[in-house]
Amino acid sequence: MSRHDHNVMASLSDALTRYHSEQFRLPGIVNPAHKAVFIKQVIDSIRRVNYVSAIAQKPISPNRADPNHDLFDPIKGALLHKSSGDVDEACWLIFLFVHFGKHPRAGWRYIKEVYGKLGDQPYWSWAQINSNPQLFRDWLRVNQAEILRGTNRGFGNHRKYQSMDADKPSGTGAAIQSYVEWVMQHPYFDIFYGFKTLGWSP
Repeated sequence: MSRHDHNVMASLSDALTRYHSEQFRLPGIVNPAHKAVFIKQVIDSIRRVNYVSAIAQKPISPNRADPNHDLFDPIKGALLHKSSGDVDEACWLIFLFVHFGKHPRAGWRYIKEVYGKLGDQPYWSWAQINSNPQLFRDWLRVNQAEILRGTNRGFGNHRKYQSMDADKPSGTGAAIQSYVEWVMQHPYFDIFYGFKTLGWSP
């Protein structure tokens, strides 16, 4: 952790302590270890927003949005879609980024292979997924063993216990179908969610 992060951590710790004693009890921060973990998570979130703001100022290769290219990056890909006016695709990519995360060793493999339809065309763009989410679940059921092959695989650290399963209520199939149904019922909230996740102003 950098000196700047240590300073931010100290500042947030003091602010939480004052709020706890002067405004409203925060039982979750009474334990110093729990408080430290919470503050580190806040700093990590701040760092992510700052990262997105920084890369948005630089040129981004179109390959960053292509799930079948080695340069694929869902955050940079979402920025490209947003800058071209395709906000739905940008939000869809951010949802997948949040759902799958980035594995410490396998990187973006899960999102590349699911979003990229294991190299088939057309891949699972927003236009493809929202027209028939059940078709996606059928595809995932057939292909989940291939996606789960080998040992160099996995969800990001925040999703360690997430399931790739097409049918389980806690699996990827259900998560994606529920996202599609939610967006189609509340399209504005999808745009707002995607903007806020990337630190954009709607």
